[in-house]
Amino acid sequence: MSLDGTDFVMAARDSTLPRVRSILDRHPDVLNARDAYDMTALMWSAFRGEMPTLEFLLSRGADRHCTTQNAPRDGTTWQTPDSARGHAATALAPKNALCLAYLSVHMSAYRRLQQDAALGEMGTALLVAAIDGDTEWARELLGRGVPADFAADAESDKTPLVCAVINGRIEMAELLLARGAKPNQAYSWTAGKRDGWTPLLWAVDGGHDTLADMLVAAGGDVNAADAAGTTALKLATLQGHAGRIERLKRAGAK
Repeated sequence: MSLDGTDFVMAARDSTLPRVRSILDRHPDVLNARDAYDMTALMWSAFRGEMPTLEFLLSRGADRHCTTQNAPRDGTTWQTPDSARGHAATALAPKNALCLAYLSVHMSAYRRLQQDAALGEMGTALLVAAIDGDTEWARELLGRGVPADFAADAESDKTPLVCAVINGRIEMAELLLARGAKPNQAYSWTAGKRDGWTPLLWAVDGGHDTLADMLVAAGGDVNAADAAGTTALKLATLQGHAGRIERLKRAGAK
């Protein structure tokens, strides 16, 4: 990143609007530059709840869809219990400005971004809510029209239900299934490994028996197999978990 790009993001991070404006007037190409934390100026303004800077960047067309998988290290991350919300798993999830405002509990910034948020922005937020198990946030996003089976793009098959199951979020999975999430929609991970795993496979792999029962009750295929022929019963057998094996057999696993 250029020196001007670095200065620009730092100015936004430090809430120095006159400098943000001055740099952008001279170098409009740095609008969506990123810093060492993979954060843009808009992300920082949302994370810090700096409304004047946020409004200015939005007026200049800052990219609201940019995401980061990093957690800002400035002593005020949402992992700090007394200043913000969210669990450790959320820190590694792709987050846009909308997510950063919510997770850092800067609700004025969140509401401003929510006003004219595109479906993709809110969908990214639903994926983060599912990872974190924040059902209140998820209900809000679902109520604004985000599909329960939202996928980030045409090439992604990671749904909110998969996110909830992998992270053991029982209430979230229940909510998503009630809102129409497909219990058999597969998700592939790590460049071909676990290729075509259904939510049930993820639940059994993670030892989430309550989630596994919930998915079966919702119509999850107990004999679904991935590209390598792995089924939920095979996973349970490899784990050597007699109770899990019996539960799956009672549900029809072969």
